[in-house]
Amino acid sequence: MNMKLFDMLIKESRIPYKGIFVAAAISGLANSAILATVSLAAKTTNYEEINLKYFFYFIISMGLYTYFLRYAFDQSTRLFENAINNIRVRLTDKIRQSSLSAIEHIGKDKLHGRLTQELASISRSESILVASLQSAILVLFIAFYIAYLSAPAFFLVVGITSVGLIIYQRNGKLALHYIRRFTQREIDFFQKIVHLLDGFKEVKINRKRSDDLFEHLKDISASVKSLKIRTDKIYHGNYLLSQYIFYIMIGGVVFILPRLIPSYSGTLTEITMAILFIVGPLSSVVGAVPVLDKANVAVENIYRMEGEMNSYKTNVDHFEDFPLYFKRDIKFLDVVFSYIDRESQRLFTVGPLDLTIQQGEILFVIGGNGSGKSTFFKILTALYYPDSGYIQVDGVTLKKEAVQSYRELFSVIFSDFYLFDQLYGLSGIDEGKVYELLRTMDLHSKTKFVDNLFTNLELSTGQRKRLALLIALLEDKPIYIFDEWAAEQDPEFRRYFYEELLVKLKEQGKTIVAITHDDKYFHVADRVMKMEYGKIEYIVQADQYTSY
Repeated sequence: MNMKLFDMLIKESRIPYKGIFVAAAISGLANSAILATVSLAAKTTNYEEINLKYFFYFIISMGLYTYFLRYAFDQSTRLFENAINNIRVRLTDKIRQSSLSAIEHIGKDKLHGRLTQELASISRSESILVASLQSAILVLFIAFYIAYLSAPAFFLVVGITSVGLIIYQRNGKLALHYIRRFTQREIDFFQKIVHLLDGFKEVKINRKRSDDLFEHLKDISASVKSLKIRTDKIYHGNYLLSQYIFYIMIGGVVFILPRLIPSYSGTLTEITMAILFIVGPLSSVVGAVPVLDKANVAVENIYRMEGEMNSYKTNVDHFEDFPLYFKRDIKFLDVVFSYIDRESQRLFTVGPLDLTIQQGEILFVIGGNGSGKSTFFKILTALYYPDSGYIQVDGVTLKKEAVQSYRELFSVIFSDFYLFDQLYGLSGIDEGKVYELLRTMDLHSKTKFVDNLFTNLELSTGQRKRLALLIALLEDKPIYIFDEWAAEQDPEFRRYFYEELLVKLKEQGKTIVAITHDDKYFHVADRVMKMEYGKIEYIVQADQYTSY
């Protein structure tokens, strides 16, 4: 039997687990005591009066069964949820401390699926595990009771059950194989749904793309359906096998043993009643197997993903406080970064890059699509760490232990920025300043700022960029990075951005690096840098740009 779920619970939860097994055992024993009490009472009852002794035993057994089963359920809930919480928090912490390259290699869809679907599968198995454990213990005690009544009947029951378990175990291995496959295909399906939703405009405008994506979705969905059907057919067969085992037991006890052992008939009623009493617990155990198998596979997947994250440990960020000051310049010295696929093949290389960004300057970056501009921004902000070469801040080479302190110098609006509704990391915000900026950005009628939250993010792309700019201004960092910020703005806000805001930020001593193609406003910059094929083609003073 796959024990990964048990191993996970023992490893992840600090709550004692042995009490749950003890409580389940007592509950199972009490349940079997109910059977024995009913059986004995049925043999000795005078139908004109109640047998008070056995009635008292019955009430005590019922009380013990209820109390300890409830205790086992309550404690197992704490055990499971404590373990799940520890995994969830640990993985979330590892995600935030991982490098951008690691997250891109693993895939956001896989991370999301593991943290949601897989943990949900584990959580669903909690009550089923306790119920099946208690039922298994009950079946064991009933088997002992049958052994007490008749050794031949006991060996018959054990023999038939053993044959059934061998078949059941063989089928279970095949079912686990299918579960692993359809779990992965479900993640593939989720990925395609993300493509459909995130690329909805592109899908709507191109019928062939829409049809092709839909065909992929149908193929994956059909694959999931097929694998689920195969899995469930195995479990249905196992359930029917358990029923066959039950009926064979009854048939053997009622029809075969009395002919082979003449003295056996005296206990036939009690043994038959005991076997009938097994039906409920046995069905509970059999019914729990599919859920527990899925939970075991979920544990496998979670730990496999965590192992994959750990394999990028050289890319794990260091969050230590490290004094870092930017007073003069940032230098790139032969900086090279390459995208690597899963087979460690280089896909695209940026560099070698050699440049100096002066404190307080405005640098515009231009270049065609795929020229390396966005990758340059990720290297500049240390989201990508150079494969070779050095970054220096005021003449001091940037080391990994100072990476996070270096990142804190930047406030960034990427082209694919994410807009949070809450000002995470900002406290003591002057609400008056927020509303002043909302009016400046012409957003005061679109969203409000209440309890450190923006009440509405359902905005146009241009409005969302203006709200992102507002948040960047509140962060008040020494360096601002803008990736095509003005692309979705109307002429008035485009003029405001270049001729008022950037000029104001420069006057405040801020450093600005912006990707842009608005050559109409290049006079605002100090220098213009062009990138092509991952390299710097030239860097010129802005007033000399027209000659290139």
